[in-house]
Amino acid sequence: PNGVTSIGGGTLSGCISLTTITIPYGVTEIGSYVFGSCYELDVKIIQTDPSAIKLEEWAVCHVKGILVPSASLNAYKSATHWEDYRDKMHGY
Repeated sequence: PNGVTSIGGGTLSGCISLTTITIPYGVTEIGSYVFGSCYELDVKIIQTDPSAIKLEEWAVCHVKGILVPSASLNAYKSATHWEDYRDKMHGY
């Protein structure tokens, strides 16, 4: 929802039936293992600047896909911490 700025570690871990989630523009931090065991989840990120989001270790390691704005795809693929998940990234 609007107004959310942080998603704490493990928040959605184990929500195995979750298939899609949108991270709003105002989110500035995604904690460790937020999406643990969410193997069918596609995470859509609205933020165009990857450096605006602090990504904790293993935050998105279990997700199926990470959708970022097409114009920002290369920036996300090369950004610190995000580059570990470049194979899961796609533009929208």
